[in-house]
Amino acid sequence: MLGYIQKDQGQAHYELWHSNIPEDVLWDAHEAYQIARADFTADRKLITKTNAFDVIYQFWTQCCCC
Repeated sequence: MLGYIQKDQGQAHYELWHSNIPEDVLWDAHEAYQIARADFTADRKLITKTNAFDVIYQFWTQCCCC
């Protein structure tokens, strides 16, 4: 959790408030999160106007039709 709450570090809106957590623990958590976080877009397909109906049809035939 400590790593996740620091994910926006370096952005203009980021401000970290903490109490009784040593700086080295915060840094270690941030580094661990950077290593462990998943790329959620890696296995996703971008749906656009041109392929929307194809994607819907593929989903329907693979999931909904028996």
